[in-house]
Amino acid sequence: MVGNVSEMGLIWWVNGHRAGQNASHFVPPSYQFHGTMNPVLSVSYVQFQDYFTWRHNIGSGGTAARTIAGSFYMAE
Repeated sequence: MVGNVSEMGLIWWVNGHRAGQNASHFVPPSYQFHGTMNPVLSVSYVQFQDYFTWRHNIGSGGTAARTIAGSFYMAE
């Protein structure tokens, strides 16, 4: 990596309805990325997604990107 990482901000959905988006960040690659999904009540299905970009110096250099996504079920 060359320089900072740009994070779009975690977007999340609860039971199929968009619930919010966390703040974007432009931070060093050593930053501990984190987010808050609140409120999530018992018996809820949660999906989330975030998008990151950063510069790299592989070969002639360029921009790399990564999307992360997942889901979980909040049981009682």
